[in-house]
Amino acid sequence: QAMVSMGRLRAINVFLAGEVSTPGSYAVSALSTVTQVVYVAGGITNVGSLRNIQVRRGGSIVTTFDVYELMLKGEVDGDIRLQSGDVLFVPTVGPLVTVDGAVRRPGEYELLGEQTLDEALEMAGGVVSRGYTRIVNIERYTRGDSIPTMLFVDLSNSEQANLKLQDGDSIFVDRTSEQVKNPVEFVGALSRP
Repeated sequence: QAMVSMGRLRAINVFLAGEVSTPGSYAVSALSTVTQVVYVAGGITNVGSLRNIQVRRGGSIVTTFDVYELMLKGEVDGDIRLQSGDVLFVPTVGPLVTVDGAVRRPGEYELLGEQTLDEALEMAGGVVSRGYTRIVNIERYTRGDSIPTMLFVDLSNSEQANLKLQDGDSIFVDRTSEQVKNPVEFVGALSRP
């Protein structure tokens, strides 16, 4: 026969630095993961990266955690269990693009490396059924230019849909017209004019 009684779980000390609401040293449960410790610290600030949360152990980066992978795909690969002495570092946000118009989740999205227009629209939940994909507007600001450049992309063309995005791009997907093509109108003594 064996008798087991559980006491309190051992606490570990981790340090949070960078763009978190309350940086500093935290004593947390030995079973804590990256997301749990970030939550304890009050979350990430408006200028913090959600795609490059670094876990540093012994002077080297053990893993990077991408919150987008968790929120958009349910992947928790980088959400590892922490060890005592680990440092969580949240750098400033990377390149941003804005997606608006006929998409399911309009908003501002952080790019991870070189990403395409198709990938940005996927992050925004995809184009709704009434979205007009033949002409997608991209307003692009180039450093040193006084006015933006307008790009018009046809998503049915795979080469154009794979257009590489740049920091500051503003993407707008318009809706299809409400106007009916080739209408015929029935009026007069009808049950359903």
